[in-house]
Amino acid sequence: MRNTGNYACVLRELISMTNMKMMYIAKAVDYDISYISKWCNNNNLPPKKNANIINQRLAALFADEVIAQNVFQRLCREFNLVDIEKNQDEREVAIEQIYKILMAAFETSERSVPLKDGRKQESSTVLIGKSKILESIAETVRTILEESVTDIELICTMDINKLLESYSSDRLRPYTLKNIRVFASLGLDMKTVLKEAEESISRIYNLLNIKLECEITLFDNCRVEKYNVLVIKDKIAFIFSVDCDGLMDIAVQITDKGAVNKIYKEADSKLRFADVVVKPEESLSLEQGGYRTKFYTAPTFDFFSAFGFEFLLPEDIVEGIAREAVIQSGDEEMESVVKRLQITWEERFVNAEINFFLPKSTVMRYIEKGSMFYMDTHFVSSVNQRRCHVRQIVENMKKNRKIKIAIIDDDYFYYPEDFFQLSVYFNHNKVFLKKSGHAVNNGSSKFYVLTNEKLIKSIKIYFQNLITKPYCTTYTAEEVEDIINKNEKMILRMLDL
Repeated sequence: MRNTGNYACVLRELISMTNMKMMYIAKAVDYDISYISKWCNNNNLPPKKNANIINQRLAALFADEVIAQNVFQRLCREFNLVDIEKNQDEREVAIEQIYKILMAAFETSERSVPLKDGRKQESSTVLIGKSKILESIAETVRTILEESVTDIELICTMDINKLLESYSSDRLRPYTLKNIRVFASLGLDMKTVLKEAEESISRIYNLLNIKLECEITLFDNCRVEKYNVLVIKDKIAFIFSVDCDGLMDIAVQITDKGAVNKIYKEADSKLRFADVVVKPEESLSLEQGGYRTKFYTAPTFDFFSAFGFEFLLPEDIVEGIAREAVIQSGDEEMESVVKRLQITWEERFVNAEINFFLPKSTVMRYIEKGSMFYMDTHFVSSVNQRRCHVRQIVENMKKNRKIKIAIIDDDYFYYPEDFFQLSVYFNHNKVFLKKSGHAVNNGSSKFYVLTNEKLIKSIKIYFQNLITKPYCTTYTAEEVEDIINKNEKMILRMLDL
């Protein structure tokens, strides 16, 4: 690809080649037509934080016209591009090439644009006011993560629990990542977490549940509580001044790469002495280290199932899962791994005291679709298998009266239907969390392990209190059976549709 020149020249050339009207460009990028005119006349550039999405939309718009008008060859000649190869999709190639042209031109123009007073662009910015700081950080971090094509390494020494309390975790949204991994180390003020356990545990769960494609390590920040930094390696750093309540009132944003990486290196060195509270873990590590086997030796369990219901399964479903585990993993050993775990469950659950907590939406979704994750294996049961599964659950509850089913009415929280994607496995001494596999597509670890004993004790109290909440209803075997008998015919007819 030849040197494309500045952004205005490239944009004008593409407009000329396709006879594109300004009004269509403005509509495609959702900007007023006056902005498009300024970009074409070299009086201004698109905002840096939105340049990526603007150029993606422009590339698709121009590519469609290039194909419709059969001027792809001209595009290649004008911009010295390699012609399409056999079996390549012409539109996809055109979009990719035009996007690269626009981004290269944008970066060239951005580097050459001086500030109005002739000074060099500042590498730091001062932000004042808690709301402005939080909004700015949230938007900046989101933009960096969504635009990055390389893995992200982030450290925040601030108390993330306090930040979530101020910012409100219900305003968090999942990131759309470009097949990269995000490694985030976030601080926790454990004294506050344990003092306000119920609210803190809910906030921490929501954070991990929403940011499924991130690999988050939570650490006790008592050794770095005065350090007050948030830094993304190679990208950006924030240094904060906090008020007497621990809230940020001034922030300095630094973009100079050398300074950013010095701050990252210093923060990273301090973390080596911090106590880890929650850490991401691979499934293989849990299996090879014997964590699962030891976990299920306990006599008491609380399980929060966010997706499907993989417990108390009939034999034919287990056989199906074992076959699927081999296919999906490509490892013949997975068949025995699945069956060993199932034997462990069957033997331990005979006399164990177990509370299964199920969001109402999860129950309805499982009845309708039969989708579950058994370890890392995705399995979809047939209607008849689901029918047998439900009956077997009742039989197990009758044999072991210490098994209870607790249904959480998630309508109480106004969460989206598919909000819960992180299951919790608790044996009163150990806790691990499992992500719903379909929601993680970037190779990130699927599990979290809790390592802080005091937090584990607080989680025990959290589950004990959960049963007493007005939105949580506990059912005995007979009550479950009665519900099945009353609704089975209707449910089966709906499924037959």
